Amino acid sequence: MINILCALRAEAEEIIKKYRLKKIHDKPFEIFISNDVRLIISGIGKVNAAGATAFILSDLDIDFNSTDIFINFGICGALQKEYVVGELILCNKVLDYEMRKSFFTDILIDYGLYEASIQTINNLDEQYDFLEDLVDMEASAAFKMASKFLYTHQIYVLKIVSDLVYEKSNERISRGFVKNLVKNKIETIINFVDVTESFLKNNPPFFQREDLELIEEVSNSLKLTFSQQEQLKNAYCFYKSHNRCEPAFLKDYLIIKPENSKERNVIFDQIKHQLYS
Repeated sequence: MINILCALRAEAEEIIKKYRLKKIHDKPFEIFISNDVRLIISGIGKVNAAGATAFILSDLDIDFNSTDIFINFGICGALQKEYVVGELILCNKVLDYEMRKSFFTDILIDYGLYEASIQTINNLDEQYDFLEDLVDMEASAAFKMASKFLYTHQIYVLKIVSDLVYEKSNERISRGFVKNLVKNKIETIINFVDVTESFLKNNPPFFQREDLELIEEVSNSLKLTFSQQEQLKNAYCFYKSHNRCEPAFLKDYLIIKPENSKERNVIFDQIKHQLYS
């Protein structure tokens, strides 16, 4: 199942038209569906994005080898001068600006798209530092909530630059302008979805029984918390998808027995660093 979240109706309309989606819900969120595509319109902001993400993903089975995908699509502002209005960007890092927490999507193939980082903020009218390349108001909340249902290789943030924040323009972006931005990139957007879905369907499962057994053995040996176990699974998936092999070095940690939680946390940070390097 392809699951798409847009904050605005103007961002969604070309996708709805292209997939011939039919509206089935109006409350608490507008939802449009076809046989294998669902699109939800969340409204602006983190709270709306988190709620809509949970609403549309709540019926999915959590499975590393699932072909379900989630895409947060919409407009964003550019914080750096190398990005221009109208560019379609695949976000490889998402920062929650207020929480200072980062999320990393697991991009498995080369889409031929620009890649950049994005920071999500609470209020566009407030002053904020330019810590990343782009800025929006939904991506971090959508990504964080989606990661409770899916794994990082199933979660994507795809944005079109709608304005240049570094120019400090106060001009409001019109609905028609947003629709035109999406219309100009709709074929590339659909191709992105098709390529991602095809890749997940036609490649061998990321996780075999041996992978899950090793993760469980390391988790038990180090007495990882539930949250750490989930982080280990995501990091393991990242390593395997990028290196096309299992991280054999993890077996070295089976003989390590941390004496306390502080020591365990230090060891776990080392493991994550190795997996993401």
